Amino acid sequence: MTDVVIFGTGSTGERAWKAAAARTDVRVVCFADNDVRRRGSVLHERPVVGPADLSRTRWDFIIVASMYAADILRQLEALGFDMDRVLAPEPNAFSNALGELASRRSASTPVALDDGTSILRPELPQVLILTYETLNMSHGTGVLLQRFFGDFPAGHLFSVCHTAAGQPWLENTLVLPAGAGPADARAVTLASQLQARGVRPDLVYATAFNENDLELLECALVALPPGVPVIQHFMDYMPHDAAVFDARFRMLLPRIQDVWALTEGMARELGRRYERPVRLVTALHQDPPATAKRVHRQAGSGFRTAMLGNLWQPWTLPVIRRIWQRCRREVPDLAPIDWYVHPARVQAVVEGGYDLGDEIVWRGFHTGQALQERLQAADLALLPFNTDAAAADGYTRFSLPSRLTELCGAGLPIVAMASPDTEPARFIAARGCGLAASAADEEAFATALLDLIRDPLRRASLGA
Repeated sequence: MTDVVIFGTGSTGERAWKAAAARTDVRVVCFADNDVRRRGSVLHERPVVGPADLSRTRWDFIIVASMYAADILRQLEALGFDMDRVLAPEPNAFSNALGELASRRSASTPVALDDGTSILRPELPQVLILTYETLNMSHGTGVLLQRFFGDFPAGHLFSVCHTAAGQPWLENTLVLPAGAGPADARAVTLASQLQARGVRPDLVYATAFNENDLELLECALVALPPGVPVIQHFMDYMPHDAAVFDARFRMLLPRIQDVWALTEGMARELGRRYERPVRLVTALHQDPPATAKRVHRQAGSGFRTAMLGNLWQPWTLPVIRRIWQRCRREVPDLAPIDWYVHPARVQAVVEGGYDLGDEIVWRGFHTGQALQERLQAADLALLPFNTDAAAADGYTRFSLPSRLTELCGAGLPIVAMASPDTEPARFIAARGCGLAASAADEEAFATALLDLIRDPLRRASLGA
């Protein structure tokens, strides 16, 4: 994470703030201003300080965002600041400038390793990433892997998938459709693409969860020289035929150095199934936001409920609507649920025949600080996962929503629509960050939800 100061609180400073808030790799720690009337105030929940105070503040770069930029640059130089860490981009170039700053910091900052040593980012390995679909911000795996590989230079990563979906966040991306020609021919295509782009992977990172994904892994192993280590990371386990998947995966196990799992339940199950150690690697960890929720309001017209990310089971939507209708009958001025998600996912739900109705309002797709501001303005998070009394498949038993820790980071109490045998229910119970209940009994779920809506002290405790 790159920490920046925005010097300027006027309209230009506001443009710099919006550019920073849209990024996940930049954090604004404070604003600076020469106007003594602004000092000591708060802007976007960040303190406004004077230039002399910056010597007592930890930051990586100062962004001068003011019509008096030339004077401010001379002032900061006279105060003895390292001018290599101060820049004044044109207002229409704030986003690009922030990206370049993140790259500059990335190249010079060591990455801490689990064994207590560290490594510079340019020395990190080149990784071939194998996924079900394009790494994009509308899908949980894409969100998780952007965090997971956030320390890696973009040129060290090459993404291969067999389903094109959304705008990839990684430029080095190749789609190899499943079953499109003989495996050897696709392996030749992959090898030639790697060579053309100057990529020589030191490591394969695969997220296979069904038979089509194993086909992609087999293709990569043919395309690469023998001895390239492979990590198989189960973020989901959803085979079409478990016996077929297991038999095929066991044939690949001698080539796989490490098997990882996203959740404890998945690690236990796969370790038993494949009779080898499976390491718990969640990829859910992230830096805490600069601010957190502090006010927990009473139920009423100002009360806001947030829903974040995809509905992987779109048939939960009618259940959510019916439950929220019950809640609104008990609290008549209760606002609709605010849904923050990529527009492509809303369109997919609508095209599937499901209506948002008056109970759910799409509020756009936001990232970084912009998303955190909206979440922290809410009072409650609703997390729909499954509607059955018990988990019906491997995904429901073992997987976790990728946006869960963002809700925790915002300080929101979470109400999960999840049966007791699911990972979200276990996660929430173990950490005391909300409540989870089955929606098989909609009346009981609505009652539990209403009780929490009406109890701000309990919400504050769960959100802490």
